Amino acid sequence: MILHIDHIGLVARSLDEAQELFLETLGFTWDLYRTPMPNGFYMQQENAQIYFIQVGDGNTQIELLLPRDKVTGMGKWLAKRGPSVHHLAYMVDDVEQHALELIDKGLQRIEMGPNPGAAFFYPRTTMGILTELVDAGTAQRLHRSAVGDAENAAEAMEDFERSRVLAGDGPGDEHDHDHADGQDHGHTHDGPGDTGAAQPAHHHPHAHPH
Repeated sequence: MILHIDHIGLVARSLDEAQELFLETLGFTWDLYRTPMPNGFYMQQENAQIYFIQVGDGNTQIELLLPRDKVTGMGKWLAKRGPSVHHLAYMVDDVEQHALELIDKGLQRIEMGPNPGAAFFYPRTTMGILTELVDAGTAQRLHRSAVGDAENAAEAMEDFERSRVLAGDGPGDEHDHDHADGQDHGHTHDGPGDTGAAQPAHHHPHAHPH
């Protein structure tokens, strides 16, 4: 069953711009369980940087998606729409079980290969919003790892993240024309301004289809 909204994915132009709004103006904080600071997670396949922001005292985070080019799905998204909401993720007690239930109710799942660790549904079946299911058990394990050791946490997230990255090799193009409005809604995650320095390929808890 759906437990709560886990995170809202937002595409932004730069880390500085997002930090000014969400941290300095709204008073939110980085979710250090999910985000190795200061560089966040680098998704190599998408040439993207990803940060999680804690929203108040609740269970919801903002997943900040920062494109570093204009050729990946997320880069195209940002170039076309500017900073905007990218997807909505729900925490569930069992991803596969709930995904099957939603498929039976008419939602169309995006194929992400074997053992995806998360489930995404085409926006055309979810009122134009790219929708994700996140597994509560996986998130809890990742958080426990983060408390003890940030490096171990990054390793624990790797398999889960890889599953989301896989989606960038196929479903992404489909998103470009599968939203309810018929527009190109392909997405890829990219980072907070390219500093030119090589960064480690960390993996965050979910791979997004692009």
